[in-house]
Amino acid sequence: MSWPSWLGLALQNTLADVFSGIAVDIEAPFQVGDRVSLGNNIEGQVVEMNWRSIRIQKDGADIAIVPNSVVAKLEIVNRSVPNRDRAVSVQLWCPDRADPERVVEVLQGGDAVVSVHPGNSSASVALTRMGPRWNSYTISFPVPDSQLVGSAKSLLLRHARRQLYHARLLTRGRTRSGETNDNSVHAILPAPADSQ
Repeated sequence: MSWPSWLGLALQNTLADVFSGIAVDIEAPFQVGDRVSLGNNIEGQVVEMNWRSIRIQKDGADIAIVPNSVVAKLEIVNRSVPNRDRAVSVQLWCPDRADPERVVEVLQGGDAVVSVHPGNSSASVALTRMGPRWNSYTISFPVPDSQLVGSAKSLLLRHARRQLYHARLLTRGRTRSGETNDNSVHAILPAPADSQ
């Protein structure tokens, strides 16, 4: 391979990023400070934009660095416009022995949703999947500002776990894999393999 063709191949990705960056800059689907969702995997606040990539602070302390050539190919949802209101949902799992009607009643009637958004009457709780050992519930609610999504989800999950535990719908010691553990209470868990 000759020197110029090697150099051309080496610059191919960089040039794609630069031209995509120019296109993104001209189109301006978002700006620094906006909360965006790119595709299905990346969501957070745009903290930096340059000729090669954008940097997005995810809901934790993680920074996602996304090349402009990738940004140009993804679906972009700007959650900061036309206003900052945002519909959010969280999924939680409870043991199948917990009565689904009672779980929904406890989650709707308690302070979990109210604590996230006081005066909110548009929140809903639904049984979304039943499995051999675990049932899935989805709580949907609005938040007044896209910047509050991460903290609102965290607060809601903590309150929901507390409500379910005090209503005796959760028991001590059952882990996601079904093993016993006397030092913990498990409520909000990723999808167990046997519920798919």
